[in-house]
Amino acid sequence: MSTTAGAEATGREENNAALITALRMKTPGGGEPGRELEIVNDTERDRWIAVLGADGIGELTYRFVGGRVVLLPARVDAATRACAPPRCTGS
Repeated sequence: MSTTAGAEATGREENNAALITALRMKTPGGGEPGRELEIVNDTERDRWIAVLGADGIGELTYRFVGGRVVLLPARVDAATRACAPPRCTGS
């Protein structure tokens, strides 16, 4: 079974959208206005960026290899990592 580049790209975009939707269901920030987690797909640099409020708190770089997504090491802001539950309960 062969696929076209366009079909592959469409499939990737659909998968990205599904992943972002799933991640938004588990939003940190305690429901505070302006403190919702947003996942931004930076396609120019092949990475997802986690933004909490106005702050970029982490990123995950990826590559496409043979029709699959390969996840590379993630970077998480040190202050955010230090304040991960259950160590930190509020802002």
